[in-house]
Amino acid sequence: MKFYKSVLISSAFLSLAYNATAGTLGSAPSMGFYINAGLGAVFSNTTTSNTSNSNSVLYAPTAIGTSLFTLPDINWQNKFNNGYGINLAVGKYFSPNWHGDLEFLYQNIRRDTFGTYNWLEQNSTTGAIYAQQANNLISKITTRANIYSFMTNASYDLINIGNVQPFLGAGLGLSWLKSGSTQTNNAINIDDPNTPLIETAPAMQNSPSLYGTAFAWQFKAGINYAVSEKATAILQYRLFKTTDFKASQSTIITNPGMAGQTEFYAGQHDTKGLLTHSVELNLRFDV
Repeated sequence: MKFYKSVLISSAFLSLAYNATAGTLGSAPSMGFYINAGLGAVFSNTTTSNTSNSNSVLYAPTAIGTSLFTLPDINWQNKFNNGYGINLAVGKYFSPNWHGDLEFLYQNIRRDTFGTYNWLEQNSTTGAIYAQQANNLISKITTRANIYSFMTNASYDLINIGNVQPFLGAGLGLSWLKSGSTQTNNAINIDDPNTPLIETAPAMQNSPSLYGTAFAWQFKAGINYAVSEKATAILQYRLFKTTDFKASQSTIITNPGMAGQTEFYAGQHDTKGLLTHSVELNLRFDV
């Protein structure tokens, strides 16, 4: 009799344990796939600067016969500012806490381009300086920079607090930058008291375009909010960084469209990678 009682009691405990386990598993997140989409505000304070000398051009006749003209210290600067971002991802749950995804990220941010350059006239035979002018202005002009990225991410969901769950994530990938050349029309104002030479000439300045492929990494932190069994709203912060991109050749044309038109150019160069911060609202759907 005691044996049967023991069997009944043991069976009851096993049944309770099984039911408790089944209830726990039933409340765990799906181990399937998900789709994520979102948009947000992008902020950047990245600045770049490059200084190089132009080619030299012979011109005659001049006051000294034949002159050698050069634009030394052409300085192009870029300042990147705010914009917007869009992201799309497909991912998979690997455990109740870990999941990973493949993400496409598009960021569109403001780019201000500006700078200065010097002007130099030398004797073509001796190299002696005849006249010079420093800090000719390239006024600020605004365009857009487009960054396209493919990222591989991993995220870890922390403890649940009701329907709210904080998380951390990180990713690696590749980025492509595209931002076109800009054009300004600032005259050269020469005022050299040593010659003396006072002269104003029309000029056109074409900035480098930005392009190229770079490695990228990112860090994410945010909060998941379970809207339903299959849908989750996500508020997240994203820190995004790339390695260097490329800047194309730039040109400065004096007396454009006139008989004395002269073209000076500075070669292509590397330009510093971008750093952006984003605040985003995403929706994730389990499939």
